[in-house]
Amino acid sequence: MINHLKYFNKKYAGRYFFLLLALIILFIIRPFLEQFFHSGFILDVVLTFVLISGVYAACKNRSNLISSIVVAFLSFGTWWGTYFSKHAFLEGLGAVMGIIFFFHIALTILIDIFRSKEASIEVILGACCTYFLIGFGWGFIYRLTDFITPGSFQITTSDSITFSDYAYFSFVTLTTLGYGDITPLTRTTQMLAVFEAAIGQFYLAILIAGLVGTYISRNSQNSGS
Repeated sequence: MINHLKYFNKKYAGRYFFLLLALIILFIIRPFLEQFFHSGFILDVVLTFVLISGVYAACKNRSNLISSIVVAFLSFGTWWGTYFSKHAFLEGLGAVMGIIFFFHIALTILIDIFRSKEASIEVILGACCTYFLIGFGWGFIYRLTDFITPGSFQITTSDSITFSDYAYFSFVTLTTLGYGDITPLTRTTQMLAVFEAAIGQFYLAILIAGLVGTYISRNSQNSGS
């Protein structure tokens, strides 16, 4: 039984690394690629990479794997379906599926983190993935809010606002940078921004700091012994 568990953990080792890599590509590398290719196409390609990596990250548990595959399949169909139909309903549905997928994977990873008995590198990578997932998930929340109530945001750099802008505003809010180039105009978006900023601070101060501190303390004890 012990050997089976060791094989199982080894078999799925690195699943958070691939997801983190996909999220970093979505966060950093994608904007550079959009200078040479159609921005919407690049976004959907990278999001597909995130879908696959997210399903792999949830593969340790069978029930989570099945639910993640279903959500990822629906998200994939919705996002790529806009190339065949320009119906506004698909845009709104795509935002809903983005919210469901990103927060579903985030919750799955968080549960796995809390069930872990030690603060390993894999667990810390999972916590980092969750932080990025929260940021992008909130970006889809802002996208859906602006879809339901047009004009919920004011942007100073251009007349139109894209998902990149929603994601940018989300992470600026999550990290409490607050540049002010994108402003929430409605009560709903203002309260969502405040709530996200609070979540970001609590997450970094409690979970990430706690995991890193535990990992360093454990390594120090192992070195001392």
